[in-house]
Amino acid sequence: MGNDGGSIRKRRELVKNAARAPTTFELKATALESLAHAWAHCALSREPFDVDTLVSDWRGRLYNYEAIFKGLMPSDEPVDVTPMSLGIKSLRDVARLKVSKNGDK
Repeated sequence: MGNDGGSIRKRRELVKNAARAPTTFELKATALESLAHAWAHCALSREPFDVDTLVSDWRGRLYNYEAIFKGLMPSDEPVDVTPMSLGIKSLRDVARLKVSKNGDK
């Protein structure tokens, strides 16, 4: 092969790009993205929130009530994250939230 005009990147070129420190802008963008995801998705099931069944634990993490309920019920299938691993042992450990849009009370 060869004589096709292509070039192969050298190791020093790859290492130089991988070793650079992220800029402040990149760090802020990553933090903002993480925060936006936490306020829009359930911490247990990673699904978007259902506003009618929103609950919170003592740390302020937001969950869907159905995800907590299904996680606390015994099942045979393995799960990577359970409410027990997040410190929720019963439904008394979460509080239902009443969310209103447009500042309605």
